[in-house]
Amino acid sequence: MRIEQFIQVCKKSGEDIFRNPLVLIPGAVLFLFTFVFSKIGGNLGYLLQTTISNVIWVVFSFLIFLLVGGFISAGLIGVCLRVVQGKKIEKSFFHNAKKYWFVNFLVLIVMWILIFAVFLFNFILRNLINSPEVFRAVALIVSFVWLIGFVIFFTFSNFFVVVRDLGVFSAIKKSFSFVKKEY
Repeated sequence: MRIEQFIQVCKKSGEDIFRNPLVLIPGAVLFLFTFVFSKIGGNLGYLLQTTISNVIWVVFSFLIFLLVGGFISAGLIGVCLRVVQGKKIEKSFFHNAKKYWFVNFLVLIVMWILIFAVFLFNFILRNLINSPEVFRAVALIVSFVWLIGFVIFFTFSNFFVVVRDLGVFSAIKKSFSFVKKEY
């Protein structure tokens, strides 16, 4: 993507948001949810006395966050699609959120499993490499290549779920081909 195209995309997006400021509400709700949920988790952390209860809370809260994120992103993508198409957005948020939340959730799970794989790989590397300086350099390179060079291909999966009504793996494949073609 050339700089002129990027500027045009940003300008068009700004115009769409100015015409339909309601598209900002789902993002604000997700931010508020994240803030409140993290405050609850922070306070709850003091009450949980065992390691296993803390691990259970972290996994539970992470899954809840992904569920809510999948729901809100599905609705938000649907609303934005309607805005770009010049259609009314009346009930499109809840229609798309209800229809695509689970598939979006699964896409997020696949992405986070792959991200977790990087941290697991780094943990294994740390135990194999004795020198902290060498480990840091290798871990940085591996993480950068993995996260930027590979996970970026998943970026548009959630969009293809809603816009093209695709399943998890079809959306991931479409996202891969789209990123490879465009970038």
